[in-house]
Amino acid sequence: MDDGAARGGARASGSGREATDHAELHFLLLHYLRSLPTADAAEAFEREATAHGLLPRRPDPFGHEHAQTYEEMRAKYPHVAPDHLARLVGLAASETPAGRDLAARGLRTLVGAGPASLVPRASAETDGSGPGSRHDENVSKPAPTFREAVRLAQTFGARGGASRRRAA
Repeated sequence: MDDGAARGGARASGSGREATDHAELHFLLLHYLRSLPTADAAEAFEREATAHGLLPRRPDPFGHEHAQTYEEMRAKYPHVAPDHLARLVGLAASETPAGRDLAARGLRTLVGAGPASLVPRASAETDGSGPGSRHDENVSKPAPTFREAVRLAQTFGARGGASRRRAA
């Protein structure tokens, strides 16, 4: 990672279409950690983030950038709740096309892989393993949920369900 990325500047996400300000992400992560009963972890992250300049910087009237503390960020953004990051992740998991597709299949995970992933593989754009490639065909599908299994059983007449309905 270059110095710009280490300092938390805007960097493209895996898709290359959207930019995520990593400095803001670090602030949100620290804000979330502060809300948990893990004070030592929050303090350690704040110390490291401050030491490495990972929190957002503020410009002065002359155009020079200066480091900000966590407390300055909290004062600057009082509307940001401690669960802001969790809510953003929840929105991504439910309001994106990939999230809606996973929810429709009954999957509720942020760490799924292959077809159960909210995030495309970082290498998919460069190694030919993206959707539609031969590699994509070999990715194992997640096991169906109970609801999907029941729906499949009804659709394909397992246990005589479909033929019994027709006869009734």
